[in-house]
Amino acid sequence: MNGVGGANIPDSWYTPSNPARNGSGFAFSRIENNFLHYRPAFSYAIGQAFGGHAQRATTSRAGGAQWANIGQVQILPAYPNNAYPQGQPVTATFKYQDRDSGVRVEWFMDTDKNPFNNTGGPVVVQTFDSTGDKVSSGTVNIPTVGLSVGITRRLLAKITSLNNNAVRYEYADSTFLITWPEFGLQSITPDSVVAGAGVTRLTLHGSAFAPSDKVLFFNGTTTTPVTPVSVAADQIVVDFNFGSTLRTWSLSVQQYIDILPYRTSESLPVEVRSSTPAGPLITQQPADATVSFGHTTNFTVAATGAGTLAYQWQRNGQDISGATNTSYTTSPVTYANDGFTYQAFVSDANGTTISRLATLNVVSQISTCNDPMEPNDHSYQATILPLGVVTNGLICSPSDIDWFKVTLVTNGLLNLSLVVPSGLDFDLELYGTNLAWAAGSYNAAGQNESIQQTLPAGDYYVRVYGYPAGNGSYSQTQPYQLSANASEVRPPGPLSGYITNDVSWSGVVEVTGDVTIVGGGSLTILPGTQVRCAGGDDRSSGNDSSRVEIILNGGTLNASGTVDAPIRFTSRAASPVPGDWYGIRLVQGSVSLSHFLIEFAVMGLRLEDSDTRFDSYTIEHGAIRNSRDYAFYQNGSQGTVELDDLSITNNASGLYTGGPLLVRDSRFNRNTGSGILGDSYSLTLTNCDVSTNGSYGIQVSSKALVVQNCTIQANQTYGLYAAYGSVEVRNSQIQRNYGTGVYLPRPSPVTLVGNTISQNTGQGVLLNFDGGSVSAEGITNNVIRNNDVGVQVYGSALSVLNLSGNDIYQNLTFELRNDSSISITANNCYWGEPTATEWTAGQVNLSRIYDLHDNASVGQVLVTSIRGAATQNTLHFTQQPQSVMANIGDTVILSPLVAGSGTISYQWFDNGLPLAQATNLSLTLANVNVGNSGGYYLVISNATGVASSSVAFVAVILPPGAPTISQQPQPRSVLAGSPVSFTVVAAGNGPFGYQWQKDSVAINGATSSTYTIAAVTVNDTGAYSVIVTNSGGSTPSQAATLTVNVLLGSAINRTITTNGSNFAVSLVVSPPVGTPAYMVEEVLPAGFSPNNISSSGSWDAASRTITWGPFWDGLPRSFTYTLIPPSGFSGTAALNGQALLFGATATTGGDSNVTVGPPPMKPVLALVKIATGLYGASVTGEIGRTYRIDATDGLGSGTWTPVTTVVVTQSPFTVADLGSIGKPMRFYRAVVIQ
Repeated sequence: MNGVGGANIPDSWYTPSNPARNGSGFAFSRIENNFLHYRPAFSYAIGQAFGGHAQRATTSRAGGAQWANIGQVQILPAYPNNAYPQGQPVTATFKYQDRDSGVRVEWFMDTDKNPFNNTGGPVVVQTFDSTGDKVSSGTVNIPTVGLSVGITRRLLAKITSLNNNAVRYEYADSTFLITWPEFGLQSITPDSVVAGAGVTRLTLHGSAFAPSDKVLFFNGTTTTPVTPVSVAADQIVVDFNFGSTLRTWSLSVQQYIDILPYRTSESLPVEVRSSTPAGPLITQQPADATVSFGHTTNFTVAATGAGTLAYQWQRNGQDISGATNTSYTTSPVTYANDGFTYQAFVSDANGTTISRLATLNVVSQISTCNDPMEPNDHSYQATILPLGVVTNGLICSPSDIDWFKVTLVTNGLLNLSLVVPSGLDFDLELYGTNLAWAAGSYNAAGQNESIQQTLPAGDYYVRVYGYPAGNGSYSQTQPYQLSANASEVRPPGPLSGYITNDVSWSGVVEVTGDVTIVGGGSLTILPGTQVRCAGGDDRSSGNDSSRVEIILNGGTLNASGTVDAPIRFTSRAASPVPGDWYGIRLVQGSVSLSHFLIEFAVMGLRLEDSDTRFDSYTIEHGAIRNSRDYAFYQNGSQGTVELDDLSITNNASGLYTGGPLLVRDSRFNRNTGSGILGDSYSLTLTNCDVSTNGSYGIQVSSKALVVQNCTIQANQTYGLYAAYGSVEVRNSQIQRNYGTGVYLPRPSPVTLVGNTISQNTGQGVLLNFDGGSVSAEGITNNVIRNNDVGVQVYGSALSVLNLSGNDIYQNLTFELRNDSSISITANNCYWGEPTATEWTAGQVNLSRIYDLHDNASVGQVLVTSIRGAATQNTLHFTQQPQSVMANIGDTVILSPLVAGSGTISYQWFDNGLPLAQATNLSLTLANVNVGNSGGYYLVISNATGVASSSVAFVAVILPPGAPTISQQPQPRSVLAGSPVSFTVVAAGNGPFGYQWQKDSVAINGATSSTYTIAAVTVNDTGAYSVIVTNSGGSTPSQAATLTVNVLLGSAINRTITTNGSNFAVSLVVSPPVGTPAYMVEEVLPAGFSPNNISSSGSWDAASRTITWGPFWDGLPRSFTYTLIPPSGFSGTAALNGQALLFGATATTGGDSNVTVGPPPMKPVLALVKIATGLYGASVTGEIGRTYRIDATDGLGSGTWTPVTTVVVTQSPFTVADLGSIGKPMRFYRAVVIQ
């Protein structure tokens, strides 16, 4: 039966026994012209939407007045995937038929499929006059200004008859999504400034700018965010001082959600040029390039200037040897070159101008495929997959992968269906909300895929790809069809009260009031459980009588999820907000919480146990988010509590501790207030990230604070504030905070060792010694740079303060500022590079060291034993690797020198590719040949950062007159039967002779610069090289490896059929053309054994392997055997097989799994009277099993009619039999299908 608008309405819609349809007199009359008409003498009420429609009517007029109808509501396909930019009206078309005296239509934006809770009022109201029985078309534009982005909506029409005020509802056929408006930077004026001009005002032109936008200024090494002077929708005005260095800056606009960056525009250049005279004018900037793996690309610049122009290209900030023309062509690129930057320095008699930075993007294949879903190659690019809508897509290349995101607003049964184009082999996978694999469908080529999973509400990800992934089946012209549908799964009944014995929760648990676990009680929550807490409290108890609390008070709480199935504590509200429920309170008792999520509480997790020494506490691998107050709150306790691997994000405040606490490997990010607060007792943080919080990163007082190996960055005020207690901070990164990095009032004592404190807008370290002390280790071996003030000191409680072995340099105003009466001794510190005069006087950068009491007997600064750059703590090169010229056969050693604190790691690169096992300071190249020629550089790293050396070029000198090879033959990997070519490019005095070799043996007739094989076979696998000769000698090339691949199933396939309690297995081998020899192996599952092995086969019980061959003729063959499961085996086992071809291995395709299941549970049937004259059956069966329910009017007839087929998700289940109406008797049976 079709309902209004042509949507399918299931038969269960019309069942009077449906609990949502229990109003008396519910009836339908007929379907006419695709509209649904009603018997007017009845009244009825429907509580919610089913099948996309929800309808409600008041009592109609006696005598049968007709309805006015709205139907076939469709969103116009003006935007892909119905994703509308914010502010763009949503346009919908519809059909209407008014058989009454007029109709009023109110249009709503609906987000939860419930037509009765749209309290915000309609967004558009329309009125139609009576038009008789005519079906007309209409259009409505729905404004989207002010709507939140990222929320899926469905257009809802509320239709009211102007004659009798009868009301009904109609949904649009498809959903739509409001996205951010189109955003971009189009131009900058001016686009060049004069060096040393001071502050310059710029105007940035574009679209969809917002008041919170910031402008990012990038000079090639560092990015500076600047708040604009003014912001309009189409332009931004910003002031900036570009300085006096000649360079090209890249400017972009960054938009924020709250305080977090959301998206960044493309960048445009602003050139800093010389005032007098000007250098060349660049008329064409080099453009970004996207190129396939193994191909080359070209960067070009055009300029005008005085006289002859000179060019020098740079790659990643380093000159490229020989790249001195208007264009530069790369070598064949690899994935290691992805993200490399290129720019040109153009010079004339008046100066030098620098081009913009052009970026190289390396992809697997540049596709000409027109896939409307792209780009969706990664989960973060996932295309929205609407429920109930068929989506077409293309797998455009062997490595193409399409990602989709589907949203379940309630717990439901998700059905995914993939229609695969004929002849292709696509696979379908489902991933959870944490992107962990959840299910997959892997049928053979040409077969469709499907997945069915019962899931809690949330966002899920779907992946479609050609098999095998990364080198799979594809078509640029044949689309697949992907669809998703969901049906609601109702959770069990509500819960509240006391737990006094052993209780287990699983599935979806609805909590309506406080749940308290008392002494003797135990609550175990199974992996994957979703605990949904109501907005009220039916027990009116606990700390908050109006909110649900889960309270551990003397008993045991064990909520241990897994990586793939975490436990979720959340709000029951349709649109949850922080504070919907109170949270979990740990008053007393033992607790184990792992792999969990707590969200939308007042306080996510509240520890109230006054003495934890006698209880067991495990809290690890969890996340707490969207709390109204604190994510984690700890009262004072006697024993230390440990927290491991927690994510505390997007709460009002992160963590508050008033007791001993140890936190490891955890993250405190994006909280509105501070990340961590506390007072009294001790707090130890190890390997933690405290970043991007709206106030302090860490704010504690009167504590013993220990911070080790932590990152504290980008917080909106101080990075770390610790007052009146002992403070020990080691080997941590404290940077880019919007205030002071480390502020310590009256520390007692303070220890700062081995930290990097940089790029904070205030002081790097601010010490107030109105009280307090310094430990024996003191403040040593820190790197303090690029802050406003490096170190600033106040107070008078100390007589002497020692700063030993620190790097304090490049701070904006002062390296060291002494505003105290304390004498500061700065011994063996690095202050930046001094002038020759400063070296002679023994006074380094004294203009950047401030002393309030220079002429007093106390309070002065004494600088002793100054270190230079060679011994600074910051990681750097003291000697770069040197270029080398060598003869063939020589040994080359590249030996730079480096300096920096702690352990230093090394990795050498050759022409941009990392060298295997080249992880020492020096690089040794033994017995060099022409293949070793190229550019080498070293990347070093330690706790303070990463540094790259300059490029050292190794030039291998050939004998006089011999040719050189400017382009080596490249390795190839192809499928059997494909053509392949190897090419060499030689330079020197021609003419040249060529002789190609395979595995060092000359190939007859292969005497040109290119060697081609028209159709490769596995026998062609090997190493190919060429010897190039001229009158002056010969030069061998590098060897290029040819790998011949065999598609899965193309050489060997398996078929499995059931043979009684055993399985008959057949293998068919079809070796590729040119295979000289092969053998076949079949590995059986543990405990299984073979019988009736076909001729030439042998069984090795130790390795569980059947072997046939070897066969030396390369001809096709078939092999058979009988597979015998072990006694009592039940389940699924996999066979593994392969054909060992000469030069290649082919994995067996076709069937691979055998399943031995226990006998199905015998279903139990009971007759059920559903309503007067309507009967059905209640069936108790096995979860996951498929049953067909049949009915007959008489057992003697022998004729059974199927009623329905059901996959059991709950037992028992009830089936209504419409065929029972008016029958004097009815018989039922249940048949096991699967």
